[in-house]
Amino acid sequence: MICAPRFVASAQLVPLVVQSVTAVAPVAAPAVFEDIVAAVLKRIAFGDVANKSLNTAAGNALTRLAARVGDRRDLVEGFFCAVLRFFVDTSIAFPAPSRFRRRELTPLAVLLPVLHALVCTRAYALDREADVEQISLWRNFWLHMAARGYLLEKSYVAAYGRIYAALAARSPILVHPSSVNYLVTEIEYSSVLQRESSDASLARLHRALAPLSSTQSLPLLRTVSFAQAAFLFAAYSVELARASAGNCATVLAYFGNSAVATSPLLPAIESIATLVIAAYVRETTSRKWSLSAVSHEPPAVVTQVRELMVASCHHLQLVSTWAQRFVDRIMHAFPQALLDPSAVRMLLELVQLVWKSCKAEQDDQFVPVYWFTSRTLNLTLQFPDSISYRKALFTSFSACAKRWLEIAAAAAPMELEAMLQVYLSSPSDDDLNYEPHIGHSLALEVANSIRYSRGPPVEVDSSAIVLPPNSSSFIYRLGQRDFLRGCIGRGTDATSLKSLLSDVYVAAKERPGEPLPEDFPSMREITETMSHAAHYLVATPRIDRELARLLVWVPLTLLDDSLMRATGHAWTMLIVERPDVEVLIMVELTIAWTWLIQQHLGLFSKRFEPRSPFAAKMSYTPSDKSARAHAYAVISHTLAPHMLLIEFLAQRFDSVKHLPYCNFAVISAILRILQATFDNVDCISSNALARGPLFMLVHLGFKLLKLGFESSPILEAKLRDGLYDLAFRWFALPPCWSFSGSKATLAKEIHILIDTRHTVKSDSPVLRSASSQLRNAAAEHDMILDTSREQLMQQALRNRSLLLVLLENEICRMATWANPTDQSIGYFPDVSRFARNAEMSDSGWQNLVVDAWTASPRLAVQLIQRFSHPAVRRELVSLICKFPGELVQEPEALPLLIEQLHFGTDSGSLAYFLLYWCAVPPITAMSYLASSHSRHPLALQYSMRSLECFPVDTTFFYIPQMVQALRHDSDGYVERAILSSAQISQHFAHQIIWNMKANVYRDEEGQEPDSLKPVLDRIVDTIVDDLSGDDRAYYEMEFRFFGEITGISGKLKPFIKKSKSEKKRKIDEELRQIKVEPGVYLPSNPDGTVVDIDYDSGRPLQSHAKAPFMATFVINRPRVASDEVQELLKRQEEDYEVTRLSAIFKVGDDCRQDVLALQLIAVFKNIFTSCGLDLYLYPYRVVATAPGRGVIDVIPNSISRDQMGREKVNSLSDYFATRYHGVDSIQYQQARTNFVQSLAAYSVLSYLLQFKDRHNGNIMLDDEGHIVHIDFGFILDIAPGGITFESAPFKLTTEYVQVMGGSIEAQPYRLFCELCIKAYLACRPYAEKIIQVVALMLDSGLPCFKGESTLLKLRSRFQLDRTERDAAQFMADRISDSHENKRTVMYDQFQKATNGIPY
Repeated sequence: MICAPRFVASAQLVPLVVQSVTAVAPVAAPAVFEDIVAAVLKRIAFGDVANKSLNTAAGNALTRLAARVGDRRDLVEGFFCAVLRFFVDTSIAFPAPSRFRRRELTPLAVLLPVLHALVCTRAYALDREADVEQISLWRNFWLHMAARGYLLEKSYVAAYGRIYAALAARSPILVHPSSVNYLVTEIEYSSVLQRESSDASLARLHRALAPLSSTQSLPLLRTVSFAQAAFLFAAYSVELARASAGNCATVLAYFGNSAVATSPLLPAIESIATLVIAAYVRETTSRKWSLSAVSHEPPAVVTQVRELMVASCHHLQLVSTWAQRFVDRIMHAFPQALLDPSAVRMLLELVQLVWKSCKAEQDDQFVPVYWFTSRTLNLTLQFPDSISYRKALFTSFSACAKRWLEIAAAAAPMELEAMLQVYLSSPSDDDLNYEPHIGHSLALEVANSIRYSRGPPVEVDSSAIVLPPNSSSFIYRLGQRDFLRGCIGRGTDATSLKSLLSDVYVAAKERPGEPLPEDFPSMREITETMSHAAHYLVATPRIDRELARLLVWVPLTLLDDSLMRATGHAWTMLIVERPDVEVLIMVELTIAWTWLIQQHLGLFSKRFEPRSPFAAKMSYTPSDKSARAHAYAVISHTLAPHMLLIEFLAQRFDSVKHLPYCNFAVISAILRILQATFDNVDCISSNALARGPLFMLVHLGFKLLKLGFESSPILEAKLRDGLYDLAFRWFALPPCWSFSGSKATLAKEIHILIDTRHTVKSDSPVLRSASSQLRNAAAEHDMILDTSREQLMQQALRNRSLLLVLLENEICRMATWANPTDQSIGYFPDVSRFARNAEMSDSGWQNLVVDAWTASPRLAVQLIQRFSHPAVRRELVSLICKFPGELVQEPEALPLLIEQLHFGTDSGSLAYFLLYWCAVPPITAMSYLASSHSRHPLALQYSMRSLECFPVDTTFFYIPQMVQALRHDSDGYVERAILSSAQISQHFAHQIIWNMKANVYRDEEGQEPDSLKPVLDRIVDTIVDDLSGDDRAYYEMEFRFFGEITGISGKLKPFIKKSKSEKKRKIDEELRQIKVEPGVYLPSNPDGTVVDIDYDSGRPLQSHAKAPFMATFVINRPRVASDEVQELLKRQEEDYEVTRLSAIFKVGDDCRQDVLALQLIAVFKNIFTSCGLDLYLYPYRVVATAPGRGVIDVIPNSISRDQMGREKVNSLSDYFATRYHGVDSIQYQQARTNFVQSLAAYSVLSYLLQFKDRHNGNIMLDDEGHIVHIDFGFILDIAPGGITFESAPFKLTTEYVQVMGGSIEAQPYRLFCELCIKAYLACRPYAEKIIQVVALMLDSGLPCFKGESTLLKLRSRFQLDRTERDAAQFMADRISDSHENKRTVMYDQFQKATNGIPY
């Protein structure tokens, strides 16, 4: 009717008629419907402005009609084909875009919306079930779009790009299976291309196809015709748009088409496939997260992977190969694509199906089976009759399946394990036939090799491995799963489970951080109950929310690492099998995390805060390796649960990232946890073992940041700032080595740091504008809006650059510590690429310091500890002088300020800040009091205040330095400190009196008074005069007792020429006359009291003119671990032991140099302990009590190497074998390890402190195999007789090497080298403090000092201008220089010739 002549002239009525007719079309018969559509299309005329309203009305009417018939497939397909055919026919006759610019008058403007509406209907299915004619229509459409340039012209793409993408997503491939060998012919003779061909059009298409260039396709692309180029560009555009829409599998249909597989266009199609999967991966991984993107739809990526896995088993090799490549790319980009129970089941069942196709040959080789069905998957696959192809397919597909599962296991091991358990526990097609199931076998193989944390594999002979490392735990959990599922409803119900767990929860929450009472269940029983509760929640139809909450809170209140490890598996299993409980678990985790912060538990515990060894009490006890091991166990037990919790969160995030419709609960929980951490960043533990969990949080946060937050730029900016603050908080602490000796822990920390660096480097701060939303959010969060977005972005970029430098430095430091000898170890990564010290200019270092200061002045101060470049120090000094108030809480910054007080011009204003500066360690305060560089009155007052901040027990250790500081005490501050400490501690008063008496004369005979003598005499008199009452009585009793002991030497003088037996009788006689009064002690052991004397222990020592002797005492002293471990664990044990102690009472020998040497040994011992190093030092006590007099502790249960030689022990290695029951005994190996640990420690000290006179008479060996050095008369700048025989860095003779395996490749020798280098690295951060200890003794008159050059040489031996790796190599070179050094042998020969000391 609308075509009748009377309507043709009535242009105003046609739009109304069109709308009316299309409105009734849906109720018409199909044939009438087709006539209506055809009639409407005939009324559309393009190119004339007069027809614009009619065309618009017709297009709108057809679009509405498409929506109304969207559910009727019988109408939609014909409707779509009619519009598509009309579009192609009319568009061919329409001018090209270059000749007709008004888009609203083109077929695109009218008909593309109609086509878009039709492909979006529910009934449209031509993308899956198109026939030859329909595919031909689609191909003509896309060829025309490509040839005309509609897909290239920017204006058209901008106007219709969204419609192009929708049409491409629902378009079939552009080749029909019936094409067979005529594809190129069909393309060349396509009618839609005849009018478009031109050189310019071909050149344009060649440019558009440039991304397809590859080694295989480049020759083809240079020679393709216009038609072929149009086809390739059309296919490329369609498949790229389809991939961007979330479908990459359809492109594989080209490879299943024989016409494509045999055509010369195949290389180009392969290039298209490569670009398609790249685009799909890029689009999927770059998808942004939004708070509003919450849905419960299944992730499309899982559907794609399932389709591709089925295609990987295709009967055509080309399809199979490319499908496997696609899955490989997807799995490497986001492994969570396989973390779906249905995907895991499909993969393993497909492996079984392919295996069955291979097995079919054995069943009946004469009747091939082509179709194989899996009832489990409801899937049938077709395979060719070629057995060789089936076997090849099985080999490749099973290898791929294993690889894909391993990739998923690396990303989320616990989740994949739970899915494999579900798979293995579910029935399959072949269960009742008891046939081999390759899918089950592969599942077991992968599950058994799952590793739950990143660390080094155990290096053992592969032939010795019977089962993979995880086999036992996986089988146990699989059996436990099935057992507990069978127990549900058979005796244990929810009430009993909740009752038990509630009691544990209440008790643990009432006493946070403390063990449960003894009457409560054991941790193993609680773990089993937790597992039972998790499986109960899975099996019940409705979630018991109270039981689920207890499942979260019980392990977090107990905070036990074994329970947390089991709970992580239970949570994962519960989430995998009951996804509806994940929200509840994540919400409770965020609440529990905040509770842990409030209770200062786990990562937020302040119980193990490290202290500088110089700010803690020093001890003279021997190294206690068991105490260090105990400290490590306690600290790791406290921090490990938090690390496991963070690992669980990271695995959950890795499971859901890039799946924006499934990750709301996980991501919102992680955001809340991170925000709570940012708000309490100062509560995080500073212990070295906290480095791993802290940077795991940073890594997780940056991975979350990489998702982007389209709807919340303020949230993204706050998250980024918080992450940088969290990371910078660690670097604002003094650099520390790992407290752990575990290579697995070290390797894990290094990998965490490298992963963190990778995520930080990939962070691209882009602050998107959000106009009103931005302003509302800013007002809501009290953010400042006057800072431009560009400034915020620049600040973020500077923070990123700074953090990268710091991370790279930390990686290099930790790698050096973990592998000090720089060996090739597989599980330690190559970190050489991270060393960038030489790459930065002076201005670069200056900018780095400024950026660090902007982030945190505390952070800037620590840069000087990490980087030795002069520009760092120079810029830092400048900033401190400008803003000293920013660092009053940082004692590490004070030395730089003190320098300016001496050299600077504005010292008055700077000194004012010393009134508020926090205290420096006692040795530093003493050095300031004695230094000519810090004579400013406020500096002296500050130093005095710092001394008073520490208990007397701490300053007690530095009595020799305090006495020497009196030489520069023109203002009386040191004297005041001494007198006040003496009033607080009787032991301090006694010890400083002895030390002062030993220093009043410069010679051993007491003939040459020291210039300090009047001061010392006055202070001693003042201390004694101030004593009264019990204190005076105690003083008199102690000094009377000690005077009686030392008086024996004077009574021995008449017996000097007598025999040893006569001298011994005289000593024993005199000892019996001494009365032991309660409370007396030996000066060398102020912590213990003498309860008795062994009256038969007197032993005269060899001397030509003096009368030294040795005696043994019974003392009662505390049985405690070394003080530095007590400081670490913040605990004190009041436990005493009665033991025997031998002491030597020397006469005529100046012991003050031994006092200094052993004081330094004690310093090094405490440094090593603070780093958790398994090194052994014995700083036995020596106390100088008067000129030429002193008390020396005897090393118990030991023998000198000299004495061993006199007893005909010619080989130390033979001695060890004989003494410790043979080289194969455990006792021998323990003794050898003790020897290595002690030799390494003393070797480093021998080099740094220049121990000389190291003949065998000065080297002891105790019963446990430790080597101990004694007699330090020659250290630093003095050698015996000025002889320079001992030019080797330290003594490392052949017999030492023999004990350590006899070869530089032996394991004990390698351990020795590692420990030497680690000991050297551990000392270097404290070099200035060590030098301060030595420098205060510089004017003491000790022969080991040669002026300031002694300090310069000492400082140079620390190599402070080198990086850690260079310093490690420097120490390795010192080991090589010492190894069997001939000069060492020459000195031993000299000692044997002159003194008869065997070697």
